[in-house]
Amino acid sequence: MRMTRIAGVVLAALALAGCGQASSTHSSPHSLSPVKNLVLTAAATHTRHAGSARVAMDMTMSTEQGTITMHGTGQFRLHSPAAGAMHLSITVPTAGTTIGMDERILGTTIYMRSPVLSRSIPNSHPWLKLDLERFGKQQGIDFAALMDSGNSDPTQVLTYLDATSHTVVNLGHATVDGVATTHYHADIDLSRAMRVMVARAPAGQRKAVRSTYRNLLQETGTTSYPVDVWVDADGYVRQMHMSVPMPVSQSSMDMTMKLSHFGAPVHITPPPASQVTDLASLAARGS
Repeated sequence: MRMTRIAGVVLAALALAGCGQASSTHSSPHSLSPVKNLVLTAAATHTRHAGSARVAMDMTMSTEQGTITMHGTGQFRLHSPAAGAMHLSITVPTAGTTIGMDERILGTTIYMRSPVLSRSIPNSHPWLKLDLERFGKQQGIDFAALMDSGNSDPTQVLTYLDATSHTVVNLGHATVDGVATTHYHADIDLSRAMRVMVARAPAGQRKAVRSTYRNLLQETGTTSYPVDVWVDADGYVRQMHMSVPMPVSQSSMDMTMKLSHFGAPVHITPPPASQVTDLASLAARGS
């Protein structure tokens, strides 16, 4: 179904979003002691406590059909319940064009608006609605449990800093968009990330979170991946960069995410119901 293929591309872009490059000057790298690797956990916690941030993201994903690229800018709430709004530009080789899209995230629901997407679905309204909880259950993924355990929006990658390796490398000073930062390098252990998420989940949802992460690990074939983090003098994460191989699908994803304007108000509302087409309902009817 054409609708399903396009929705899948959009979901992949949203889930794997990242952004930008930093101009930098590096001093000689040196390993931090195991205790001091808590610098990344502390930075992630401090950033989440800001409550909100503006986000700029860039992502490239290699696939058998070619390279998918995405650029996005927007604002997000950094705690549950999820809320955010973005404007995205996605280039998909098989589509032969760049897809411009506006999106809003409210809890486990994503609203998308793009002429390209709307034209692919006869008689659809301008906004397309995808309930990730309903979609995830069809795929064996409990998105509600994941979000309650800390994955509330594209900035969820902050949570993974709690699962970095014991050895963190300090790569020295760097400047990100005019802000002085310290550049750190580490590896994220996905098995450790699963334990972190399970521990944070409500007791009644821990089994679902554990099962979901095991499914994801099996599907991606990835057990760990490198992460670079730039932390400013106030302890905020200003930039993150990840390169994630996906051996099972023989693809890879490269992403960077920049954060700024911490604590700015975020007010997100759903589009009017009369302007929305529910993708999950269409899929259930086999449309």
